[in-house]
Amino acid sequence: MIAARIGEGCDVTANYFEVFKRPNWHLMKYGVSFNPHIETMDERKAIVRQQGEKIGVYFFDGGKWLYCARRLPEVTVAVAIFICH
Repeated sequence: MIAARIGEGCDVTANYFEVFKRPNWHLMKYGVSFNPHIETMDERKAIVRQQGEKIGVYFFDGGKWLYCARRLPEVTVAVAIFICH
């Protein structure tokens, strides 16, 4: 329980995952941007998901950061995308 100075206290819960250290293993963090800008998180995640074979196992927060255990071969990846509304 976290005590507040004003008002009432509240319970706080956080999501987390534990990363175990392994020899010769690294967690890579990449900044991801979309040009033109993609408004919705679902569309950004779908675009990254389409690149799954190139990326391997990954976590993409849907905003800016992509984490993976493999060093990617290129910093910039151009992808043709067709979005139908």
